[in-house]
Amino acid sequence: MFSYCSVFVSTPVVAATSTPALETQNDKESYSIGYEVGLSMRSDGVEANLEKLVQGLADALNQKEPLLESQEMRKLVVDLKKRTREAQFRKVQELMVSNAQESDKFLEENKKKKGVKTTQSGLQYRVVRKGNGISPKSDDLVKVAYRGTFINGEEFDSSYKKSEPVVVKADSVIKGWTEALPMMKVGSRWQLFVPPGLAYGRAGLGQRIPPNKVLIFDMELLAVEKTGEAEKPRAQTGGSQTVRKMNTMGKIGKSEHGYIIQSMKGSVPTEIYTILNPDPKILDTFVKNEKTVPIAIYIVSGDNVNIEKINGKEYGPITP
Repeated sequence: MFSYCSVFVSTPVVAATSTPALETQNDKESYSIGYEVGLSMRSDGVEANLEKLVQGLADALNQKEPLLESQEMRKLVVDLKKRTREAQFRKVQELMVSNAQESDKFLEENKKKKGVKTTQSGLQYRVVRKGNGISPKSDDLVKVAYRGTFINGEEFDSSYKKSEPVVVKADSVIKGWTEALPMMKVGSRWQLFVPPGLAYGRAGLGQRIPPNKVLIFDMELLAVEKTGEAEKPRAQTGGSQTVRKMNTMGKIGKSEHGYIIQSMKGSVPTEIYTILNPDPKILDTFVKNEKTVPIAIYIVSGDNVNIEKINGKEYGPITP
């Protein structure tokens, strides 16, 4: 089975004048299977003759003799998968190069702008508002409000669209944040220009963050909680905490910044979480096997603290 991204069909696909109703359970299941296959082919950029595709599907379901020898068909499919993987690899490599060039050019020009400072690591920042509170240490929990964009202004994340600011451990976020947070004081507002090497680098982050992208954050440091004073949050029902539980299927992956969980719909990642205190002995097995496993994700107090379970084994906290 192929994965999922831009379908090219050799024969025209004409929209039906009316959408047939999905009346029975079998109708719905059949449509769902077809849609999943279509998404998979689209994701892989597979060129397909729709008429022949449907004919092959119908012949197989009706147990008709195939028009090609089985060995020839297997070879054709293997060769197609190989070409598809190679094309995807080339596309990713080209994207990595073009994004890196774009990022380098932006950072070179941006560092010359008024008020922008550059650290030894290459992190760039601009102080929008000075704070007069305390500065966090690397093992402190911090409450932060932020908006993240790419250099073209496209927003990829924002705490302002969630129920409340996020609470994270200062040393369990991207390197750009880990460096910037101890330099900030509570009440301050900074604009960060994070180079790819201090963000998600060459790997990117699933479909949310392309490779070699500069990330721009408008960030406010709202509060600092000393680690010793902060009780580890637990998933619970009722009480003062609002809990949302999401049962899903997911895959465990690994980037240069640690382990990630991709919540999946079919083969499509719908949400991505980073595990902050992973158990490599367990998680490396999932990464190696590339299997989709049952995951229960508990969202505690809005979207700020997440505790997830994989096959009954608890990990947490994790961050969206």
